[in-house]
Amino acid sequence: MSSWEAGALTIYGDLKHQCYHPCYAADNRSCVEQLTKPETAPRFSRVSLSAKPGNVERCIREGKKHIEIADEHMAAAQRRKKGAGKKPNVVATFGRKRRKRNRRSLYQKALHLYRLGAEKLKFAIPYLASMEAKDEIEKLIAAAQKEVGQVVKRHIVLGEKHIHAAAGFERVCRDEKALNMYRLAAEELKFATRYLTSTEEKRKIGHMIVTAQKRGGFIRKRMKNPRYELLIPDDKPLLVRCLITGAVHCCRITGTKCNCKKAHE
Repeated sequence: MSSWEAGALTIYGDLKHQCYHPCYAADNRSCVEQLTKPETAPRFSRVSLSAKPGNVERCIREGKKHIEIADEHMAAAQRRKKGAGKKPNVVATFGRKRRKRNRRSLYQKALHLYRLGAEKLKFAIPYLASMEAKDEIEKLIAAAQKEVGQVVKRHIVLGEKHIHAAAGFERVCRDEKALNMYRLAAEELKFATRYLTSTEEKRKIGHMIVTAQKRGGFIRKRMKNPRYELLIPDDKPLLVRCLITGAVHCCRITGTKCNCKKAHE
């Protein structure tokens, strides 16, 4: 029996009883030969093909290399955040924007490599016989996941801060500031959702993104057509008054529609 057949038998067990396609053979060999044919091989046959010792070693080597490169990207992003190695800019604003954009791209590369390296190392764990090697791989995976979690948490916290700041600016009628903060909050939260695995967390962050976008849309509409005046009472969250008729409406999340269209027209 070839090494490929032995690998297939190791993964699928007794193929006479556990085969995923019709098998009427008296022995296991013909069933394994069916798996090897390109026209009849099922999709999951690549799992057994990848389980060769050489491929497992390659997965471990590539996974470690991915994590090392991701560590370098994270260190470079931290250096740029602190301002080390900055060139003097004639226009400081454009320089800040460029550094922020470059830092964001480094974070994206690092998080992608962390996730890719962790997936490759996870694949290799079941095929390792030594407990020490398994512990070492599991530590590397845990460290990579921790780095990803820290970056994602930082962006979520930053997005929540931007939303609170935007609400504060909106209450004091600083629409441009509020609009900019809502836009930044949506960007930060969208960046974080790419690397979340929990469905509940994704749903929660998605709700926050939609809220920020709705508030931003209402502010844009109000800035284009200023028919409303904001009121800030102590006992109510946020009110708006029509400048033409004097009617007061509540606009907490989705905005408001004035009932006096004829007067506006």
